Amino acid sequence: MSWYTYEGFTTEAKIVSGKVWGDSEEEVLLTLEYQRIKPIRIDRTTDNKQQRHWKHKHMIQFSYRLHMLLGAGISLKKALDMLVDTTQTGIPYQDIREDVKRGMPLSKSIVKYGCPSIAVIILEAGESSGTIVEALEMIHCMYEEEYRLRQQVISAITYPSFLLILMLVFIGVAIGFILPQFESVFMTMHIALPPFTAMLFSGGRWLQHNGLLLVGCCTVLVLLVWYIYHLDSIKTKVHRYVWRWIQKKEWAIAFTLVRMSQLWKLLIASGIPILQMLMMTESLWGNLWATTLQKQVKDTICQGHGFTESLRTVELGTPLVWDLLRIGEETGDIESMLEQIHTYYQGIVNRTMKRGEQLLEPIMLSIMGVIIALLVVAVMLPMFNSISGIQ
Repeated sequence: MSWYTYEGFTTEAKIVSGKVWGDSEEEVLLTLEYQRIKPIRIDRTTDNKQQRHWKHKHMIQFSYRLHMLLGAGISLKKALDMLVDTTQTGIPYQDIREDVKRGMPLSKSIVKYGCPSIAVIILEAGESSGTIVEALEMIHCMYEEEYRLRQQVISAITYPSFLLILMLVFIGVAIGFILPQFESVFMTMHIALPPFTAMLFSGGRWLQHNGLLLVGCCTVLVLLVWYIYHLDSIKTKVHRYVWRWIQKKEWAIAFTLVRMSQLWKLLIASGIPILQMLMMTESLWGNLWATTLQKQVKDTICQGHGFTESLRTVELGTPLVWDLLRIGEETGDIESMLEQIHTYYQGIVNRTMKRGEQLLEPIMLSIMGVIIALLVVAVMLPMFNSISGIQ
């Protein structure tokens, strides 16, 4: 299925052009014949944007607008007709509408254009159970929460990152360009330089002559580390070490458990079996070792063990997660226990982000102040020594 652009004559001998959705050029010819258009030219069009992965803002927009329209009692086809005129969305509403008009389920259509598999599975479950509006609401809540958490992290590190870059630029300019000017003045005055000042001046001269070499070496080093890291054996070892460290820090693992507990809750609420849920979310941990552990959990369940028992056996999660899920299994309400896990670790994430924002800014300012003080001392100390020698 693709779009075809055409140009042709109507029965009134007027030249018209447009787009037609079809399986083949023969089908397009039949469509134009039905519209009483004699084609002059028919070209198949391709749109690379249709195959890209939908971002969080696309999922939030798509799920919210469609949930709002369907919740108001508007049919799916009519809702898609209304959404076609939406501009700057990055979502091929027109293509989706044509698929749905031909009888294709909405979940089967959007997966063709890059919609994430998690959202597709939730929507598919909603279509099969007749709760598509509730499924769209779940998708919207899930991506809204993930987007909020991501923006919270970005806002927390933006200002410290700006200060770090500013500090590095200042140090480079001071050592490479400002200090050498003072050095020439001190040499003219025949002032003896303290060891610390002489070391900084030597560093400035070296930076002036070898600055590009330093940048090139750093670039090569970064690329080499990046290449070594992406070797399968190295990457697995690094991820295993990082995951074991994260598990020892409640504030660190909270960022992962907030997301996974929400995903598990939404999938279970959609009627997805636990084994299928584990298979769908095993690659969403952001850590290869955690993905391996979840695969082991799935294998352990297939051997006849319970969900909580399997998590505890492979040590995926925390004691709190295991205790709450065990209660959920005993009461038959795992969904509410996952909600409790999400709420608990969301509180930890919020407190961690707030504490980080409060600490990073003064730490970076303090480091910058110390560096500026050292540079000032390096310049002023020879002057003071010279004045003292004269006296």
